[in-house]
Amino acid sequence: MPTAAQFLDFEAFPEEGAFLVPGRLDYPELVNLVERLGGRRITWLAEEGSFVDPQTRDYLAREDVAAATFDENDPSPEFVGRHLKAKLADGGILIFIPSEVATRPGSPCHISAKQLRFLCDLGLPIIPLAVHLPRETALAVERTGRLPSSIMVLGKPIAAGEASVARYRENLLGAFERAFASRDFLNGSLPTALLAGLKKWGSSRTLFDGSDDTSVSYYKLLAAAIAFSKEIRQATEKERVGILLPPGKAGLVANLAVLFANKIPVNLNFTASRDAVQSSIRQADLDKFITADPFVRKVAHFPWPPTRDLIFIERVLPTIKKRII
Repeated sequence: MPTAAQFLDFEAFPEEGAFLVPGRLDYPELVNLVERLGGRRITWLAEEGSFVDPQTRDYLAREDVAAATFDENDPSPEFVGRHLKAKLADGGILIFIPSEVATRPGSPCHISAKQLRFLCDLGLPIIPLAVHLPRETALAVERTGRLPSSIMVLGKPIAAGEASVARYRENLLGAFERAFASRDFLNGSLPTALLAGLKKWGSSRTLFDGSDDTSVSYYKLLAAAIAFSKEIRQATEKERVGILLPPGKAGLVANLAVLFANKIPVNLNFTASRDAVQSSIRQADLDKFITADPFVRKVAHFPWPPTRDLIFIERVLPTIKKRII
């Protein structure tokens, strides 16, 4: 089971009235938010035609719960705002409930542009609220039972009359970034996470390469990358290694191998200008570049470094050449 919800920056929640606009608010998060606000007088606000889940609908129908609605097609949002302003008196809190919509997992804002524009035009002081559900974006190697059920972060207050769709979204994204940045997996390393994932799913997951309609198991990718990483460590002492390969199995193995060699992969854009490429090489301080001989011949116009600086992946790993090139 997920752990308890986490709340960030709530120590700055104003004692005076506030209009809280979450980017999303499912019923479990609604309950957690009510508990966190510790007895403050709350009025819930929803659009008349919006769809909310049955649990939220039943909650709003309770006699001890105050709720109000608005019509997003109302031509006078300022008039609606003057009526709702009374809900903020004596430290009252007005909280908007976004409608349930189809979005990508982990999307920070579930509010339509039309509704958001109406809320901004109410003329009330707004506090964006980021609601992040870690389970929606959990890595395959994370233990979801140890993740918090949600992470809620207060945005910066927007003064009455100064709210706009752009300002709200910018503010919300900043709060959402703070929520995501608090995730424990970010304290680990990318190579460790990749190694754990490839090992965990090695026999049951396969990479399909659309460039040649071939496939290779995670185990074979892992074996190739580990073998190649040893060659990379011996080839250069620099912190970064250049990669000049198109998307595909070879490019994936090269990037994994550089990471497993405790170095940083620098994927160079082979469509960039000569000056841009040379500037990138100079700034990244590169002295070795991973590529493949067929690719070198195919992209003859590219300002290739000297051959002595190229690491040809198909020569280093000849036994698995057919599977990764």
